[in-house]
Amino acid sequence: MKKELLPKLKLLIRTQDLSDDLIEFYWDIIAQKVMNFCHIKTIPEDLELIIVEMVANYANLKFAAAEGDGSTGPVESIKRGDTQISYGQRPSAASADLSIGQFITDYKAQLYPFRKLVVI
Repeated sequence: MKKELLPKLKLLIRTQDLSDDLIEFYWDIIAQKVMNFCHIKTIPEDLELIIVEMVANYANLKFAAAEGDGSTGPVESIKRGDTQISYGQRPSAASADLSIGQFITDYKAQLYPFRKLVVI
């Protein structure tokens, strides 16, 4: 990870509780998954900001799942007489499956221009 990208990442991450080492670890994991998906050995400069966005979003989701962001779960029922809305449970950190592989698929449209064809 280039050192000039770390301050940009910190601007996008909602919490200051994450250490630089953890942010760099997220970068390493996501960058490796992106390189595997795109079949490339190095990260082009144009792809770096996409990975910055991915790392920041992943860190924000992990932090929100671990700490709780005060949000509620989905609406389970609505009663119209005297207006009552019931909300479900928000996923806990244990049940929030934030796999990086699934995270990569959310960014496929942005990653396809960098993907190389592999002939087997």
